[in-house]
Amino acid sequence: VYDVQDRLVSNSEWNFTYNKNGYLSRKDHLSNGSWVTYTYDALGNLLVVQFSNGTKVDYLVDGSDRRVRRRLNNTFNAAYIYRDDLRPAAQLNSNGTIKSVFIYGSRSNSPDLIVQGTVTYRVISDHLGSPLFVIRASNGQIVQQLTYDTWGKVISDSNPGFQPLGFAGGIYDSTTSLVRFGARDYDASVGRWLNKDPIRYEGGLNYLNRQTLEFSRYTNNPNDKASLNSSTVRSVFVDVNHDLWVGTFPTGVNFLDTSSTVFQTYRNDPNNTNGLSQSSVLAMDEDESGILWLGTDGGGLNRFNRTTNTFTHYKHDEKNPKSISPGAILSVKHDRDGTLWLGAWHGGLNHFDPKTGTAKRYNFSLNPGSLSNNNIWALCNDQQQNLWIGTIGGGLNRYQQDTDDFVNYQKQAITNENFFLVWKVYEDHQGQIWVGANEGL
Repeated sequence: VYDVQDRLVSNSEWNFTYNKNGYLSRKDHLSNGSWVTYTYDALGNLLVVQFSNGTKVDYLVDGSDRRVRRRLNNTFNAAYIYRDDLRPAAQLNSNGTIKSVFIYGSRSNSPDLIVQGTVTYRVISDHLGSPLFVIRASNGQIVQQLTYDTWGKVISDSNPGFQPLGFAGGIYDSTTSLVRFGARDYDASVGRWLNKDPIRYEGGLNYLNRQTLEFSRYTNNPNDKASLNSSTVRSVFVDVNHDLWVGTFPTGVNFLDTSSTVFQTYRNDPNNTNGLSQSSVLAMDEDESGILWLGTDGGGLNRFNRTTNTFTHYKHDEKNPKSISPGAILSVKHDRDGTLWLGAWHGGLNHFDPKTGTAKRYNFSLNPGSLSNNNIWALCNDQQQNLWIGTIGGGLNRYQQDTDDFVNYQKQAITNENFFLVWKVYEDHQGQIWVGANEGL
């Protein structure tokens, strides 16, 4: 069950409570009465996790929001040294000595090697960077084996505590079952983040006048109902009429007729079955017939009827293999034949046919020509009708329509290190493809 801000408030095991900043503050078990509380600093960094049985885990973060120390029941037992904002260079023991050194090579988010004292171990990870096997390099002995469910929850661990890395290369805490990625904590048991992204999306919308090179800024004004309804902007789209659509978190989508300064808002209403399915709009596009399509975080795909001001919903159905993938829809791109391409978080690529309401799914596999990663952040249809796919964890892909498979550019021309996370793909007027990645353009 989700609230009007798209936050998970209950599932089959837990009730969830949030503080005034939108961070998870408490969860209560539905059957056994146990509970867990979460305490944060002013910037949203998790500081304390308290369990009803008396167990307490607390953390220390540095000025860059990185977790540098962990204590269990007031006893210091781990610390980390970092090589950059996200990646730990070493783990320290409780006495301050080095326990493990992490050596990165083929991936930017997870190490290839772990060195403990004089012993070197090789890390075998999946396509997301989650360690599956840790092997002693000298003799091939498996010293740790891990398995995960779809959302990254550890199902089995043959050697708990041997090394600290878990799902997608994040720092895994076996007591709390949370995974730390930079400045945020992920709860794999429910597939949700505990808090908002400290990178900050609250800057509103900025408009650049190309003639004067001056910016106009649009932000939320609580005293003005005609203002942008949230300063947390997640998507922006200009339609064929040159009108503006702004997707915000977690308050729906704002429409602005550019001849006006008054925003009209569409958001989720649980009592309106023809309204927006979820209020967190992450992606938008307009097809050749002028229909607006909106991708949401947890509400699937929405089709907007401008005449009736109503929405049609297309969601994942576990019983229907031709429904769209589960997960947040992070990118939407129309094709000239009237179909749509959808990029989903954890859900891969979908080729959606609006006429039938069905989708063909493309997911990562070990087969040649497979999509390189299931986290699709960016899509671009170029002038030659090539579909370019930017992934978070697998670099850049290009779809080949004649063979119905993919070319992956992660290993071609650009190293994995600076081409691992692709946030944006854009074609200019000269037909050149520009790629915004984790190490620049």
